[in-house]
Amino acid sequence: RRIGLLHDIGKAISCKEGLTHASAGANAALEWGESEEVANGIACHHHEVGAKTLEAALCKPADHLSASLLGTRHENSDHFYKRLQSFEEIAKQFTGVESAFALQAGKQLMVYVKPDLVGDAQVAQLARAITKKIEETGKKVQVTVIRQTSSYFVGRSFE
Repeated sequence: RRIGLLHDIGKAISCKEGLTHASAGANAALEWGESEEVANGIACHHHEVGAKTLEAALCKPADHLSASLLGTRHENSDHFYKRLQSFEEIAKQFTGVESAFALQAGKQLMVYVKPDLVGDAQVAQLARAITKKIEETGKKVQVTVIRQTSSYFVGRSFE
């Protein structure tokens, strides 16, 4: 767990010229009293040194899996949030859309429509139209359109 938690710590510290974040993180971990095994796990997650333990060897595939999540790499957080917001704005341009929310790091878009303006027969068409418009930006997203005609609250009052 400590390897996973600290493996990219070298990105957050200033390091000597020429050191990668993995090497800088391993050096810092040793200076801070971490074990050789933890330092090795940090250093080897980009194959700069060989893994000495199973846990160290598992850091590289875990790092790769986490990096494959949409929005975690290759764009800064401002760009990521602007892209999510653009998905919501695209949906809101369609007639009858009340609100839209990007979920699951932009993999899913929940769209709520005004039931008096969008009928049951139009819901699927609207979902396809919004999906097509977003795909024109080069991104893929699952669009779910929700048309709620009534709401109920079942509960009890407290005195």
